[in-house]
Amino acid sequence: GLAALLRSWGIAPAAVLGHSAGEIAAAHVAGALDLEQAVRVVACYARAQTASAGRGAMAVVAWPAERLAARLDARVVVAAHNSATSTVVSGEADAVAALLAALQAEGVACSPIRTDVAGHSPLVRDGLPELARALADLRPSTPTVPLISTVAGGPLDAPRDGDYWANNLGQPVRFRDGVDHLLREGHALF
Repeated sequence: GLAALLRSWGIAPAAVLGHSAGEIAAAHVAGALDLEQAVRVVACYARAQTASAGRGAMAVVAWPAERLAARLDARVVVAAHNSATSTVVSGEADAVAALLAALQAEGVACSPIRTDVAGHSPLVRDGLPELARALADLRPSTPTVPLISTVAGGPLDAPRDGDYWANNLGQPVRFRDGVDHLLREGHALF
């Protein structure tokens, strides 16, 4: 809706980038998904996360993923590479809480995200095959505005199907790579 309002004022994006499920909106704004397809992807994406509902947690940590690596295990993983100084972790709720307590005791800025799901972690793995199957017949269009993928960390030239959206939910968000790509391409206003 906001993109449509801006376009009505003559303001159109030169490229689009979404974060996690926000990439669904980005794909719509870029012209890759019509509104009906985008709504369908949102519904299937949300359903795929229900396996972790009530068991998962996510948090933002003011450290790069590389610095966090030694503190993580199979129960807490990097969910999003946001920037050089910000990483989202995701996983089992008790393990995320323990990591946050330890980091906060060391003076590291971090905070929980208000959610009880663990997107981009092994806890959503069971829902990914169904997400891919539910969207297997998705027929996106070639984007009319450059679409930057946070799965690949760069341009998304070809239309994608259910496997793409399963990868989007199951893999870490490469937002930092997407922003870096846009900066290298000369984009300066975000």
